[in-house]
Amino acid sequence: MEVTVKDRQSLLDIAVQTLGGVEGVFALAERNGVGITDRLEDGTVLQWEYDDTADSTVQTFYSDRGLTPATEITDAELRALLGEIEEETAEEEEEITFEQNDSGSLPSLTRIFTDEFERVFA
Repeated sequence: MEVTVKDRQSLLDIAVQTLGGVEGVFALAERNGVGITDRLEDGTVLQWEYDDTADSTVQTFYSDRGLTPATEITDAELRALLGEIEEETAEEEEEITFEQNDSGSLPSLTRIFTDEFERVFA
């Protein structure tokens, strides 16, 4: 059998779509001479056999509905996404300071946690 790779599909996507599970990725890789993490080009034709099927129920589900998962993300998209997350996290972070109590000792960790929890979620 043959399957044609669509834009942004990884070998894992193809394994789920055609073989019913990610377990089939190794059979696909071996049968087609590609690495499991290789980037696939749109339009590449891959070979597979029914014997490679991981889960026929999932395989039928995807086939009957014409589902073609495409989860690959480019390096630029990943960097942009991580950059946005890092910026949001940096904006939300505040310095937590620990002040000594009247006896000169630091408060217990339980009290620190409770105070911080109440401050954040109040």
